[in-house]
Amino acid sequence: MYYTQKVQYNYLEYRLYYQKEQKKTVASLEGLLLFKTLLYCYLDLMSFCMTEY
Repeated sequence: MYYTQKVQYNYLEYRLYYQKEQKKTVASLEGLLLFKTLLYCYLDLMSFCMTEY
């Protein structure tokens, strides 16, 4: 479950960045975060499947 922890870390990192740079556009950052989250969840699932078989 390494990827899940990484997602949480990335989210915290993103929150800190957002607090600092609130005036900038956040839409692209949110899109990036969503992409990262989906990617890590996919990798997590793949690693789980690999260990199962």
